[in-house]
Parts: sequence; C-alpha cells; structure tokens
Amino acid sequence: MFLQALFTQKATMPDNSSKGDNNNTISNNHVMTTNNTPAPPTAPTATNKRVVTYCVLFLSITMMLSMLVFNTTNAGNKTTQSRARVGRKVIAEEGVLSKPSSSSSSKRVVSTNAWKQKEIADEAEEEKYFDDNVSITSDTTQRQQQQQQKQKQKKKKRERDRFDEQNHVEFKKINEKAKKCSLIVASFYATKPGGFDRKKGERCNGCHEPPVFITFESARIANKNAQNVCVAILTDEETEIDLSKPGMDFVQIHRFAGLLDRTKIGTGALMLERMKLYNAFIKRARDNDYMADLLMVDTDIVFIGDVSDLFKTRNFDYGVTIRDNKAYPVQGGVQFVPRGKYVGAAKFSDHTLDMWKEDLAKTGKEAGFTGDQAAYQRGLNVPASKIQQLARGKKTVDLPVVCGHTDAEAVTVRMIPGEQYNFVPTGNGQSLKKKDIRVLHYKGGKKEGMFVPYNAMKKSRDVADVFNLKKLVV
Repeated sequence: MFLQALFTQKATMPDNSSKGDNNNTISNNHVMTTNNTPAPPTAPTATNKRVVTYCVLFLSITMMLSMLVFNTTNAGNKTTQSRARVGRKVIAEEGVLSKPSSSSSSKRVVSTNAWKQKEIADEAEEEKYFDDNVSITSDTTQRQQQQQQKQKQKKKKRERDRFDEQNHVEFKKINEKAKKCSLIVASFYATKPGGFDRKKGERCNGCHEPPVFITFESARIANKNAQNVCVAILTDEETEIDLSKPGMDFVQIHRFAGLLDRTKIGTGALMLERMKLYNAFIKRARDNDYMADLLMVDTDIVFIGDVSDLFKTRNFDYGVTIRDNKAYPVQGGVQFVPRGKYVGAAKFSDHTLDMWKEDLAKTGKEAGFTGDQAAYQRGLNVPASKIQQLARGKKTVDLPVVCGHTDAEAVTVRMIPGEQYNFVPTGNGQSLKKKDIRVLHYKGGKKEGMFVPYNAMKKSRDVADVFNLKKLVV
C-alpha cells in the first residue's frame, strides 16, 4: 500500500518541464495528447529509480527486523517454559505443590494430574535414555580396551619374534661354543642404557656398577690350567654390554627374552630376576646337551685360585655355600651345578623359585637383596639354626631335598662352608694363602677393591702375586 500511494502521489504532481503546454496530461506510465491518442511510453526518470531503490531497501530492513523480533520472542518463551518446568519439578519433589482449591473446576484437577503424569513419564524416558547410553558407552569402552590389549600382545609377540630372528644366528654360535666348554663361569648382569644417572654420594641399592670384566679375567687366569674354561654373561635382550674392557672378547653373552622385569633394576627385587635367569640358564644347558660344570657367581667376585675341587665328585645336583650367620646362613653369591646333573638342578631351582614367588604373593612385599638367601634356606627345608651349625663345623654336607609334592623324587643339594669359595676380603695376601682362599667376594661398597688383586695378577697372569699384597681393599 505504501508503494501504491507513493506512485499515485508521484503521478498527480505537475511536471515543471511541461509548463508551456497546458493541454497535455502527464502520466507516470504514458502521455495523453489532446486528441486522446496515446503517446509512446516514456523511459523512467532518475527520480523514479531512486524511489524504487529506497522502497526495496525499506522492505528488506523491515523484514529483517520482524524476523529478529520473532526469534527473540520465541527464545524467551522457550526459556520461560523451561524455567517453569524446572520450577514445577522442584516444587513437586519438595511436596510444596498445593492441591487445587475447592473453587477450582474438576477440569483443572484432571489437567493438573495429567501434567504430573506427563512429567513423570518424561523423567522416566530421560533416565532410560541415559542408562541405555551409559550401557552402550561402557560396552564400547570395554571392547576398545580389549582391542588395545590384543594389539599390545600382538606387538609384543612381533618384537619377541624379531628378537629371536635377529639373535638366532648369534645364539647358535654361542650355543656351539658352550657345548665345547668344560667349565662355564657365568654371572647375571643387567643394567640400564648409559648406566645409572645418580648424583655423587647418592645411595641406590643395586646401582653399584662393578668392573665385571675383572670377574671373568680373573676366572680365566686362576683356572688357566683347566681346559676349555669359558666365561658368560646372563642378561636380557636390552642390556648394553661394554666389550672394550680386557678379556671381554672371550665372554659368551647368553640373552633371555621376556624373563627379566627391567623395572626391578636398581632395587633389591633384582635378586628375584637373577634367580629367574639362573633357572633359565640351567634349563638351556639341559635342553642343549651342554657338557660343562656350571659356576654361577656375582659380578663382584675375584678368583684367586682353582675351583675345580668344587666338582671333584659329581654325586649331587645343586651346590650352595653356607656361613655362620643366624639370619641368612645360605649365601647366594656362589652357586654351582655339575655336568650331567642339569635335570635335578632345574627341579631344585624351580622348587625354590616357586616357593619364593608364593611367599611374595602372600605377603604382598617386594623382594629384597637378602630374599634369595631366605628362599634357598626355605627350599632346603632345614631350620636356619641347623644350617648355621653345619657352617661352623666347616664340613661339606649333601642334603636330600624333595621338590614339589611329597611323592616327588628327591634331589641332592650340596652345602659347603663359604669361607674358601665365598670369602669377604680382610687381612692381607699371606692370610689368604694360609686359609687356601679361592674366591674373593667384594660386597656392597667394596667393589673398587676388586682392582687390588686384579692389578697384582694381570701383569704376570699369575695369582701368586696376590699373596704378596699387604692389603686387599682400597
């Protein structure tokens, strides 16, 4: 209507350009002549174009404002309805919703009850929807976790297969060498890449890094008269070993995959990991037909004498050293197995390891540095006081041990006094000679002292120079 009125007003206005001819009537669309003959349509003027543009612009603005007002009003209504719904729900839950007055009609009462029922139905539907979604989400999460677990297992198996494939040739070579040995001196060794990052003076149980090459070099020097004496490291697939030290080029590296828990490195629980690898090494000798006596020692050992007397008789399955100590009479630093007795040795090793694991599972405690000593004593099934008494007598004792159930066949464990083959250094070289000490054990913080006897024997390649030392520690 606005547009029509605007055009009508424009059509009735006089045109200043036509003042000289009063007989002509001016129209917005065409011009009538005096003889009523229509003239051809005239082109729109600039004024008419501006009017049309303004009208379109005005209409656009008007429509935009109308839509904005409509949306705002609608949103406000929804907010009001939502607040009202929440308010009614709260009131209903609190029991404050008043009953309809007596003056209210029955129609109002029915409407109120219907509203309550609808609210309850809506809430039940929402709860059902929420429970269904939670159930679906839980099932989905469980399936995802199962898939992730399967992927981890597959990845671990691929890594294991890749490790076995890469080390198959190396293992085969080492295995062939081990079959030619008459004596294998083996030490468990596991460390972190680059060693242990600790400050000077900071205590770290198990972080002492002994010069392990001294153990192997001294074993070869002290037993040079024996034929085919071999040295070996028992470790996992990740431990880095420095082969640049003297004599390390003779070391056989026996790696075992999937046995060692590397989180225990640097803790007392590493003793349990050592027993696991000792067990695996004995079984490797059993399954691959080794023909060597096995001597398993700590990495802080220095040999200053021949150890062949340990295997002079081979009528036992497993050997340990004992000492006069009330708490821990069985030592773990030196253990030995004669050739041909790997089957019985594996049984005793399994027996001791299983009992230790059971004890740890019951108590929930972490294995400590002395845990293996307690485990061997329990595996022997002899009171600690009795073993201590045997150590005082300085006699070798062969003990039958039933491994597993009571009807199992017994194995024989040999216990020898540890003074001769597991001696903690004191005194001087002459005292060692008098006592016929064969093996020195530099425990704990005494590991730097290993260089004292080693430096004495390395030049002449003879242990006789050790007995001239005035002191044995740094």
